[in-house]
Amino acid sequence: MGATKIMIIRHAEKPGTYGNEKYDGIDAKGKADKESLVTLGWERAGGIANLFDPTNAVFQNSALAVPRFYLCSRSCR
Repeated sequence: MGATKIMIIRHAEKPGTYGNEKYDGIDAKGKADKESLVTLGWERAGGIANLFDPTNAVFQNSALAVPRFYLCSRSCR
């Protein structure tokens, strides 16, 4: 059976300029890293993970499809 729904999600911000401010990335240990997400990106990535796989198993939006598979671009870690 084929997919019934495909969702494309942009989940986080990488280093760059947002508005007029330049933001550097921060790695998982809190050190500056040009390849890692900015702090807002880490927050959003965590929010997306909790949205699709809540730790308390209570979904906030019952109309949201629960993914059976996740695919990630090569830059995901």
